[in-house]
Amino acid sequence: MNRHRPQPRSGWSLLELILVITMLGVLSTLAAQMFTIFFESDTRGFMETTSRLSMDRLADQFRQDVHQAAVVTIESPERMQIQTPSGEIVFEVKAHSVIRSVAQQSTSERFFTGADVSCEFERAEDLIKLICTRTIDHRNSDMRTSIQRDTEPATKEIAAVAGWDFRFTDQEGTP
Repeated sequence: MNRHRPQPRSGWSLLELILVITMLGVLSTLAAQMFTIFFESDTRGFMETTSRLSMDRLADQFRQDVHQAAVVTIESPERMQIQTPSGEIVFEVKAHSVIRSVAQQSTSERFFTGADVSCEFERAEDLIKLICTRTIDHRNSDMRTSIQRDTEPATKEIAAVAGWDFRFTDQEGTP
């Protein structure tokens, strides 16, 4: 008598398929979250680096212009005029940046300070200051951002002494 032997089944059981699909779903969700965190971190790092480089360039240019100044007029905390032997230079604080305009060349340069940075001009005796303050909102930032930013200085002060034949003037132009 020929006995019929059951052949091994080929394929997967329903339970095995459900387990594999569930594990793939969990892994893809974790991978998507990791990519999101990576890209946010990369973007944040790029913006921080851009802001710092721009602030360094602003500091160098600000000091150079103030050192050459013959007359400095701080019209408001957001606007300052500098008279140099080569002409007039205007610094203005506008929308997350400081704009430097040179009247004779009809050119302007924008220095990006950052979305969470406010700047203002100030004078203290023979010093001219550009004070930039970073505002940190811990409610809208996650733990990684809070820890990283708490270690940074909240205020950056750029100060320069004006040239030898320098004089301050107020808004009306009187020394």
